[in-house]
Amino acid sequence: MKGFKPKTAAGKKNRLTKKKKVIIGIIAFAVLAGAGFGAKTILHKPETPEDISYVPVEKQDIERAVSSKGEVLSTLDEKKTPRTSYKLKKIDVVEGEAVEEGDIILEYTNGHTMDAPYNCVVKKWSLPDPDKTLTNDHYVELSGTDALKISLEVNEDEVRLIKKGDSAKIKIKAVNKTYDGEVSFISDVGNYSGGTSTFKVEVTFDNDGQVKLGMNGKAKIVLEKSRNALCVSPSAITEDGNKSYVTVKQGESSKTVEVEKGIENDDYVEIKKGLKETDEVQIIAEPLEDDMDMGYY
Repeated sequence: MKGFKPKTAAGKKNRLTKKKKVIIGIIAFAVLAGAGFGAKTILHKPETPEDISYVPVEKQDIERAVSSKGEVLSTLDEKKTPRTSYKLKKIDVVEGEAVEEGDIILEYTNGHTMDAPYNCVVKKWSLPDPDKTLTNDHYVELSGTDALKISLEVNEDEVRLIKKGDSAKIKIKAVNKTYDGEVSFISDVGNYSGGTSTFKVEVTFDNDGQVKLGMNGKAKIVLEKSRNALCVSPSAITEDGNKSYVTVKQGESSKTVEVEKGIENDDYVEIKKGLKETDEVQIIAEPLEDDMDMGYY
């Protein structure tokens, strides 16, 4: 047939070779484009002299603490059983009402009353209709308001530093006051999640009459404290295995020295060995967030 060229092995091979080159070229372009995009998002700008500064070593008190927000709860909850074989005349309170020790909670038809055994909130009750006989199945649930508590979840590395009786501070935002408290309970069973465990710790404090059950509070327990310690910013520390280093200014130059760390918190690191009070240490400014983060949190 006119114009027909038979397919030969050599021709077929050439066509396959060209096709492979095209495919390889497309893949190479995609890889390079992807690498270029990735580099734009993950590469950090090299440190410049503007990023680096020297600040004096600070001498101050430093502490390491754990803190957590939580609900203010009562340390005393009970269900008080009314006098059986009596008949209910009326209830003198409403659910959720605070009463003082000695206040009447309910009245019986024979003139006797159930009084509050201590300052408390009457949370709820299970009682019959008026003029009905009371039984052991009936109750009034009370929560004391004099001694209060807040629970914290403490990680496994820090709970070993806490013991019952340790002092604590409790800040109640609604009344804008801070109360002295103490650790009253440490759980011996942890809650495992995400490769680590946390342990429930409770701190108790005395109410001055201003704090209500259910308010939001923040409890803080100091784990370690050091007075007049030499301290530097965490950004001054570099780590290499189990060793820690800082860069110290020396005239127009600098040198790197090994240091021994003590107490650490979010703001400062105690330096127990390796620095003196007159030293100035190098810190590097924190990099700005990349514009391509798109504002995600």
